[in-house]
Amino acid sequence: MKRKQSDMSEAGTDSKQKSEIVALYSEYAKELDEINDRYERIIKCSRDTTINSKRLISLLQRLTDDTKDELLKKAEADLKRIHEHICKIASEVHQQDYYRYTRAFTFGIQEYVEAVSFYYFIKTGELISIKTIESMIKESHKDKLDFRITISDYMLGIADLTGEMMRLCINYASSNNKEYCFTICEFVRKILLGFETTSVYHYEYSKKLRL
Repeated sequence: MKRKQSDMSEAGTDSKQKSEIVALYSEYAKELDEINDRYERIIKCSRDTTINSKRLISLLQRLTDDTKDELLKKAEADLKRIHEHICKIASEVHQQDYYRYTRAFTFGIQEYVEAVSFYYFIKTGELISIKTIESMIKESHKDKLDFRITISDYMLGIADLTGEMMRLCINYASSNNKEYCFTICEFVRKILLGFETTSVYHYEYSKKLRL
């Protein structure tokens, strides 16, 4: 009789342990589903950021001395749409493990850096800083959330900018505006010098420098 009661007690203990394990794994599964769902939402926002950034670059390539003011107004409207997508990413990664999701949005952010730096050069003649970009994103967010731009995403975006500067230079050379061509040339040389003297390393830097 005692042995039977002992067996029943052990069976009850085993059943309780199994129930706890199932509950624990269910919790893990729920957490993983949330991570995967968030990852997919971020990828979609990153793709939208990439598409709209490319459109902004295409718009800015139509720059002439006569259309500058009009194009900058249109560019500001395009930037607002891009910031809406990036702000969604900022909301998704807020209070999350930021580096768990960087691969989901890194290419979109690089394309955005290229576009916004191109816009900033046309508007001011200067290279935009990371802090300025982060400030622009924060001001666009309804909750004023911070969004971090990594050094590698910033530098790779700036590296791609040089290709757009070359195209802009060709456009101005064809219109016989040589003075602005020399301005662009000096700007690109400063970027090259910055890359050659930086201590930050990324496996794509050397490839982009060769191009």
